Amino acid sequence: MFRQLADWTKLTNRSRKRKLTEAQRQVYKLEKVTNFRWVAQHLGRRSHYVLTAADRASDDIKIMLSQIGQFAEIAYGLYDQDLIWRNLDVFTRPDYPLEHYDALHESQLLTVLRGRNAGVKGLLAYRKKQKQLIVAFSGTSNVAQAFHDVDTFAVQYPGRRASGKAKVHAGFWRLYRGIRRATLEALAGCLTSEKRLDVEEVVVTGHSLGGALSIYLIMDLMNPEFCSKYLKGEQLAVSPGTSLTIVIYGAPRAGNSAFVELYRSSIAKFRSGPGEQKFSEFAVKAYNDGVPALPPHVFGFRHAVVESVLFFYRGRLYQIPSSENECLNFSTQDEEGDETSAPLYPWGGHNYYNDRSFETIIRRMGWIVPPEGGNLVDGWETKYAEKLKKELQKARRQKGQTTEKNSRATASRFLMRVSVVDDRAGRLSTIMATDISDSAQSARRKGKLRAPAEENSETTPLLGSSHQLIHDEIVPSTELSRYRHRLLVLLSTVFLSTLGLCILVGLSLLALMYSYSSKVANAVREGVLDRTLVVRGPERVDVLNVTEGSVWLQVDVRVGVDGGTAVDAVVDSGKTWFSPTDIQRALGRWMVRRMGQLTVSSDEITLLSGERLLANVTIPAISLALTLDHPNDLSWLTPLSLPVQVNATNNATDLTVFAQESWRTGYVIATALMRHISVQGGSESETSWRSRLKVKQDNVIVPARLRIPDLPGLPTPGRGTPFPEFSDLVTLKSIHVTSANHSISIHASASVIDPMPASLHMRIPSIPFYVSLSDMNSSNTTAVTVTTGHTKPFSFTHPNITLSLVGAVPPIPRSASPLISTFLSAYLSGVDAPITVGSPLFPALRIPALFPAPHPKPKLLQDVHIKDMRITLHGESILASGTIYAHVVLPMGINVGLDARKIWPDVLVFDGDVPDENDTSDYSYSDVLGLFTLPAKPTFNWPSRTSKGSKDKKKKERATIPKEPLPSPLPERAFARIRPDDWLPAHSEPITTPVGDAAEYEITAEVVDVPLEVLPGRDSLLRSFVAKVLFSGREGALAGVKGTAAVAAAVDGLPVRDRDDDDDDDDGSGEHVMELTGLPFSGSVRVGRKGL
Repeated sequence: MFRQLADWTKLTNRSRKRKLTEAQRQVYKLEKVTNFRWVAQHLGRRSHYVLTAADRASDDIKIMLSQIGQFAEIAYGLYDQDLIWRNLDVFTRPDYPLEHYDALHESQLLTVLRGRNAGVKGLLAYRKKQKQLIVAFSGTSNVAQAFHDVDTFAVQYPGRRASGKAKVHAGFWRLYRGIRRATLEALAGCLTSEKRLDVEEVVVTGHSLGGALSIYLIMDLMNPEFCSKYLKGEQLAVSPGTSLTIVIYGAPRAGNSAFVELYRSSIAKFRSGPGEQKFSEFAVKAYNDGVPALPPHVFGFRHAVVESVLFFYRGRLYQIPSSENECLNFSTQDEEGDETSAPLYPWGGHNYYNDRSFETIIRRMGWIVPPEGGNLVDGWETKYAEKLKKELQKARRQKGQTTEKNSRATASRFLMRVSVVDDRAGRLSTIMATDISDSAQSARRKGKLRAPAEENSETTPLLGSSHQLIHDEIVPSTELSRYRHRLLVLLSTVFLSTLGLCILVGLSLLALMYSYSSKVANAVREGVLDRTLVVRGPERVDVLNVTEGSVWLQVDVRVGVDGGTAVDAVVDSGKTWFSPTDIQRALGRWMVRRMGQLTVSSDEITLLSGERLLANVTIPAISLALTLDHPNDLSWLTPLSLPVQVNATNNATDLTVFAQESWRTGYVIATALMRHISVQGGSESETSWRSRLKVKQDNVIVPARLRIPDLPGLPTPGRGTPFPEFSDLVTLKSIHVTSANHSISIHASASVIDPMPASLHMRIPSIPFYVSLSDMNSSNTTAVTVTTGHTKPFSFTHPNITLSLVGAVPPIPRSASPLISTFLSAYLSGVDAPITVGSPLFPALRIPALFPAPHPKPKLLQDVHIKDMRITLHGESILASGTIYAHVVLPMGINVGLDARKIWPDVLVFDGDVPDENDTSDYSYSDVLGLFTLPAKPTFNWPSRTSKGSKDKKKKERATIPKEPLPSPLPERAFARIRPDDWLPAHSEPITTPVGDAAEYEITAEVVDVPLEVLPGRDSLLRSFVAKVLFSGREGALAGVKGTAAVAAAVDGLPVRDRDDDDDDDDGSGEHVMELTGLPFSGSVRVGRKGL
């Protein structure tokens, strides 16, 4: 490594070790403009890549860059471009300023661009032969532009939607905005107007500052939507087939890495456009030019051009690898390729590109007499020739002279000029400084001053040469000693006085710090923090990530520290021995002003409610600006965006009690406990004296009390109001259940009341959730998960938040079939069913809720009728036979595959039509469905489970559905009840329906010799009905049927997690068979004489 460094130093300094020619010496002697060589040496990044002859650029590229560079150089604001183009034939002659600028002859100056900020200039030229439209920006030309150059703050790059990471140099961007409109309008006139030019290539170029402005313009050209507001809504789109080229020389870094990524993506987008438009980029750096190293790399700025980066060194042009585009210093091993003639500008620099010297152009253009009315004055060429002649003569004189600086002695004797006053005579004695030249003494020793001195005569001047001593007023040695003594006393007095003053000031500052130390140490405990720390927000909260028990947030707040109030609170908090307090206050304010900012860091923050742990919060160190005499509004607060990690407690009971207590009182009351807190002066990374001022505290307790706002649709919190139920906060708007590929998917939409203030913007990512059921009648309270899913990312909107939920039904144990059957029966009967909602991210948090049933309740069984009904006598029993037909219509939003396996009807038979629908409450299974009631009611029951036993016993118990008692009083005209003793085999077929409609099925079941039970006291109605059948003719008598049915059906996509060997509810199909009970229906049946 050290050897490589030595080789690099040797190679890069080789040009300085070589002897300069007289022409080179003359060039560097006339330099007046800085070339930033010192920047290149101290800030330029060194590359380990060694340039060789293989890295040389082609002659075509070198010629092209030289021609385009002529426009970049002539665009400087120091020149009058209109004057130059009118006098090109004169200015390009030999020994005139532009003698090598041959590319300008083929061009036409279209317009001169002038910016509104700091007078930035540019030009627009057209090369008809090459069909090139050239935009050239000026480099830094005045002091105002230089002030913008040093404004190295990064500002957001406008025009990029939903992205705040791309940033650019604040000063460069401000200058570009001043010339942006004029440039885009001029380009639009050449490319899109009716008088557009024949252009095949648009070239954007610039030197130094002009290179940075070129980057911004090329971004506008590749993204036409950025330019629409400057062109009255129109877009400046480069037509297909027109290529874009950017050529920059000695350009600084224009943006950060995110801006570079945006620049590279814009190039890819442009190249993939219509016609496969071509894009080329060239960035040239010169040896010893430090401008490309600015702003420094550590500021986060990067170079945008990476494809064709070239290095100009000693008249040769090298191609640099893309990976080295941020480097500035390169070593070369190309000595065999050295030109026979010495390079013109071996030292390089910012003003030496393309084998041309900006210094020479600027100097010679300055010799031209300023024009009057835009035209050159008469005689300007004569004056220009005189200036040129003097410069050439001076160069020739210096060439013939020899310097003896290296032979001079390193020490020359000087006598100090002093004036002393003679107290006795009152005379002013003066000792003139004399420099005795060693070169003159050397000449005497060589015999060159052997001529005798001339004697004084009348022609001898009264005053000799200034290089001679005046001997008539020599100060005596005693007076000189006295002067030296007085000078020593004076210097000693000044030194001791200054030292004493410094000690006094230091002791005063130490006393001040000591007087403050005890008060500052207890400031937090005494409530000073409440008055000095101002926090507003949070204004935005983004949930970055959620894991089990932990949440990562990005919180945007505005924070400010009122330094004036802090100083006043500390000074006025008690008497100190250092008085008066006004001095303390003034010095304290001065120190706050010098401090500027504070950095507060803390260990994990514990949030408590009483003695209950709520969460642990971790935040990074925060730098807070100190403000004195802030305005009355909140404009002085500093916006902060903080990453926060929250680890919530696993005790769901504590969180529930905290929420209930907060709602009951109307305030969120908590305590923040900080085990260790440290306050440091300055920023976190600062190493100055500010960072040595630290205050540490242990066990700092900060109480918090936040009022709960009124939420629309909910009772006002406070005054003992109970916490609202989950169903009061969440409303299910829609649900869609579908089955496909043997799986059930669920899509739902819910509305949640926004509990946050309307000013808070919050973004939540996808959160997993589950829904479970629990059997309260069982000693085993293990919940059965019936749905798992996740929410889509959502934002808090006021007053309600819309949630989109996506879920699926996981494998369910077979033992949970009765539980699910009862849940579905309740849903289809219009009864809200209790559920439990939770998330695997917070295992301890389970929220009880009610699953809302549709209202009005759906009518699942429709158009129920019995065909071929027969009534026979078997001894003393009356038996009924026939075929039951039922039309099943599932509720809207539920479209699942259904296979009815069994049916168990319980029917009342009426003489004639069933009574009016208003009387349906006379006989229904509402009592059965009342198993699902609100949790607050004591009559809430869950379905009973059978005890374990033999297989036959299980079958017997499972085949029994409790027989409900007859309604009292009996419905009018009801005379019999038909209820089989066991399930009846059934068969179902799907009915094709339009897309989007509810799913429909047709179920059939055979009824064979089922007992027909005559209702008490209704024998006469039975005899009357039989008489109607006998004498009604061929049509028979009409009988109405009404009741409830239990249906055992297999649902497609409802997976089974396990299967018992002695469990046969699914008939060996491996599916859950759901028993849906209490399904009401009504219909009719025709009974003819053949049916008796």
